Amino acid sequence: MTVDLTRWFSPEQIEQLEPLLAKAKAEGWAEWIKTRSDYAAVLQGCYFDNAKAEHFRTFCRSFIRNFDGQWAGKPFELFDWQWRDVVGPLFGWMTADGTRRFRRAYVTVAKKAGKSGLAAAVQLYMLCGDGEQGARCFCAALTRDQAKEVWGAAAAYVSKSPKLRERLKVVPTTGRIAYYKNNAYLSALSADKDSAEGKNSHCVVYDELHMAKTDTFFDILCYSTIARPQSLFLIITTAGDDTASICHKQYSYAKKVLDGTVEDITFLPCIYEAPLDADMSKIETGRLANPSLGITIPESVYLTAHKEAVATGKIANFRRRMLNQWIKDETHWIQPHRWEACRHDFDAKLEKQLEDLPCWLGVDMSCCDDFTALVKVWRDDDSGEHFVKARFWLPEPTFRERVQKGLGALQQWQLDGWVELIDAPAIEPDEIEAAIRQECDSNPQIKEIAFDMAMAKSIISHLDRDGYKAVGVGQSTMSLNLPMRTVERLVLNKLLVHDGNPCLAWMVSNCVPYREKANNNMRPSKGSSPEKIDGVSALVTAMARVVLQSEEESPYDKPQSERVVFL
Repeated sequence: MTVDLTRWFSPEQIEQLEPLLAKAKAEGWAEWIKTRSDYAAVLQGCYFDNAKAEHFRTFCRSFIRNFDGQWAGKPFELFDWQWRDVVGPLFGWMTADGTRRFRRAYVTVAKKAGKSGLAAAVQLYMLCGDGEQGARCFCAALTRDQAKEVWGAAAAYVSKSPKLRERLKVVPTTGRIAYYKNNAYLSALSADKDSAEGKNSHCVVYDELHMAKTDTFFDILCYSTIARPQSLFLIITTAGDDTASICHKQYSYAKKVLDGTVEDITFLPCIYEAPLDADMSKIETGRLANPSLGITIPESVYLTAHKEAVATGKIANFRRRMLNQWIKDETHWIQPHRWEACRHDFDAKLEKQLEDLPCWLGVDMSCCDDFTALVKVWRDDDSGEHFVKARFWLPEPTFRERVQKGLGALQQWQLDGWVELIDAPAIEPDEIEAAIRQECDSNPQIKEIAFDMAMAKSIISHLDRDGYKAVGVGQSTMSLNLPMRTVERLVLNKLLVHDGNPCLAWMVSNCVPYREKANNNMRPSKGSSPEKIDGVSALVTAMARVVLQSEEESPYDKPQSERVVFL
């Protein structure tokens, strides 16, 4: 397959690449040059050493013996995908100075694809096959039980291999696999019981990162590897459902490296997942997420699991574990992938177009120390599109507390301008009122400012007194069912266009609507989750006025005495 290098490189760079690529082909390693980052690595003097890559495979065949199932007692053989997409690149690619190119790897496949066994083999190699003196290797996870999955597999490999037993000692009392000759060891670390501070890691395997609640443990482990020249931080995980998590950030970064959006020659991405619109009943779909399907688990198991998921309504669970898809449970309102499909760059041309469209504001006021949200909705009657942008405010003390409690993405949102900080313990209504006035004064097309009446009576009164079109919207299912259904319809038809505000996307993913049993009418709710949906409330509140006024003339076209407030 011919790669169009002009997408990524200048003519001068391509001219430099041509002889280097010819050399790679002559030496038999051109097949390992796949991504934009690979080509960039070649430009920087990196090369692929087949002997170094084969050294890992030889170590597995010679030293590691399988300990369970049909392969018990047999040499550990890498699956094709493990060799081609993980260990071949990890141990074969070298920098110009002869050290390994890749320092971090993100590997995500469906359940039972063989990733834990592979991770254990990597740990044993890094412990005693890599020649590193005093190697410190760690199997990390959120919980001790999860961390022991990879550690336990490594210990079992040792128990089955006479050659490894000569070199390594499993010490249950200390939870270590020790390599005394090199003063090295492998142990388990968990975020719920251990501190990773002060570690000098040669290899870290973080298992099921999607379970991580905060960034803290992950970040400390990352920094623990920087002092060793050939250290490795390997993430192995299936998909989760929290798009604000550290795992989803790593997943998104890996996707960007894979498609060439980001150039990073030190990061190895390996993603096996099924497209969200693929036919789940087909074996071929399952194989896209689990390249070991038919080897590690029978195809019949996949088909049975799909039938059970359909029968019990647990499709989201099946999608995450068997198809490796980032998806919420069905009880959630709008799936993240559908919301993401409506994202569009609000460039100068679109911003100019919006100047002529009618606009509504929806505001969700905080009690005192929480998010306050303002959402703007423009309606294009010709195309049927509705354009959405959001602003969020948060008191600085609350911001720091939320970051410490695990919403690490909030820091980046604030740096990128998606969340505005208030330098006070609580948000004063006057500050939001001033922002609303500024929005209205700069956009004469704003028709109304819609509020939850219970939270904004004084602001509504002030704005209405000064001629701004402020109105209260009731928050019952009777008032909000139609606007919520309207947002759903617009998203499904890709007629709702938003600017990709990640804070709003997170709140949309948190929304679990309250539904009345009698008629299934709904209103925004977060269910039992502690997370926030303020942006959703503001969006739906604005849409209540958009929907109403698409069916009748604005009450502000009538005299003051005839205005009807929608409650």
